[in-house]
Amino acid sequence: MDKKDKNPYLNILIGSISIFLALVFAGLFIWKSLSVTPLTVLESIFFQFLILASSLVGSFFITKKFSEKTALDFLKPYARSSFRRIHSLYTGLLRLNIKVAKEKESTQDDSSFDKIQGIIIEQIYSSIDALEEWRDIIPEDVEEIELKAKAKKIDLRNGEIKNE
Repeated sequence: MDKKDKNPYLNILIGSISIFLALVFAGLFIWKSLSVTPLTVLESIFFQFLILASSLVGSFFITKKFSEKTALDFLKPYARSSFRRIHSLYTGLLRLNIKVAKEKESTQDDSSFDKIQGIIIEQIYSSIDALEEWRDIIPEDVEEIELKAKAKKIDLRNGEIKNE
C-alpha cells in the first residue's frame, strides 16, 4: 500500500470537480443542441470528448479513494491473524536462538552451532522485515501487539528477549 496522502480528501476534491465539469459540459451540450443553430459534427464530437474525459478522470479519483479504504477494511481481519502468526514464529526463533547460544557456550566444537545460529539469525531478520511490512497495513494492531510483547519482555525491533 502507498504511504498516507498528505491531504486525504484531495482525490475526492479532484474527482468531484471533474464530475461537476462533466455535468457542466453535458448541460452545455444539451443547451447548444436545443438552440436554433444545430451543432456541427466536430462540435458534437468535441463536447462528447470533454464529457467523457472529465467523467473518466472524476471516476478514477473518487473510485481510487474509496477502493483503497474498502480493500483495507477487507484485508484487516486476515492481516491481524497473519501478523499474529508471523509474530509467533518470530518469538519462537528468538527462543531457539537463545537455546542454540547456550548450547554453543557449553561445547568445545561450536562451528556447527555457528552455522545453525547464522541460519536462525537470517530467519529472524526475515521475520522482522515481514513484521515491518504489516506495520504499513495495520499500524494500530502492530502497536497493540508490540505493547503486549513489551509486557512479556520481548523487543520486536532488536530481536531480543530480556531475561530479568
